[in-house]
Amino acid sequence: MPKKSSELEIACSYCGQPLRSNAVHARVVRDAQGEILYLHDRPNRRGNDCYDKAKKQLPETELERLRRNLIARGVIASQ
Repeated sequence: MPKKSSELEIACSYCGQPLRSNAVHARVVRDAQGEILYLHDRPNRRGNDCYDKAKKQLPETELERLRRNLIARGVIASQ
């Protein structure tokens, strides 16, 4: 069965397991060096919540700035 054109295979930057671009529980953030990270935001089958694990290594101000930007653009919902 062919994949939908809106579905894109991206690997999680933390655990290497696949993410999908249309997944609700995924985060896109920048690390301290400016590289873009794609992370699981909810526990997957293996119990990994990669965003929570990785955010301990990321500067809080950069995370909050990116989150506000994504909310303003309507990419994610505010909680």
